[in-house]
Amino acid sequence: MTYRLTICTILFFFKITTLNAAVVDFESGIGAGANLSNLLSSSNFNYAGLFWEQGLPGGGSRGRTGYWTIPSSVNNYPIGKQNVVNAWGALFLGISFGSTVNVEGAYFSEQGNAGLSTDGIRVHGYLNGNKVGNTDWFNDIDKTNSWFSMNLLNVDRIVIEAQEVANGAGIYGMDNLTYSENISVVPIPSSILFLGCAVFSLIVCSRTKIVD
Repeated sequence: MTYRLTICTILFFFKITTLNAAVVDFESGIGAGANLSNLLSSSNFNYAGLFWEQGLPGGGSRGRTGYWTIPSSVNNYPIGKQNVVNAWGALFLGISFGSTVNVEGAYFSEQGNAGLSTDGIRVHGYLNGNKVGNTDWFNDIDKTNSWFSMNLLNVDRIVIEAQEVANGAGIYGMDNLTYSENISVVPIPSSILFLGCAVFSLIVCSRTKIVD
C-alpha cells in the first residue's frame, strides 16, 4: 500500500501572517477646518500615522492647489461627526502609508454644493514609486455614504483621482478609510516541516497494515 503524504507538500507553502486592520474615521484628535496636509512632523507623517499629501500645483478649482481637510458641517455627510474632503476639488490627491498595506476601501459621499461634487472617482495604487494597479471608476457618490471596495493589495501609497465637473475641480467626502498592514510573515523552517512529516508518517504506519 502506498500512502502519499500530500499534507507535507501543503505545509511547505504554509506561512504565518498577522494582519492589523485600521480604520481612519477622522473623529478624534482633529477639528473642523484643519488642513491635514499641513500637519507635518519630522518624519513627514501626520494624522493617524499617514502622510496626507498636497495636490499638484494648480490641480484644484481655478488653479488652486488642493489638500486634505476636515470640512465644516455645511453640505457635509460624514458617517459620524467628521470626514475628510479634497479641498478645492483637487483631481489627484494622495495618501502615503509608510509601509506595505492592503487598502480595503472607504465610504464616499457628496461634499458642498451638488454642482461641484464629482460624478466619479478611481484609485491608483503604488509601491516604491511604481504604479502597481488601479480600481475601476466608482460613481455612487451622493448624499448617502456608499462603500467603495478598492482591494488594492501590497501598496504603500494611493492616489485618488476625481472626475472634473466644474472649473477644474470635483469635490468628494471620504470616511472610514480602511486598510490592513502586514505586521509579520514568518515562513516555517524546513527542519520543522520535515519533523512534522516524519511524525505524521509514523502515525499512519502504526494504524495501517502494509501489504507487500
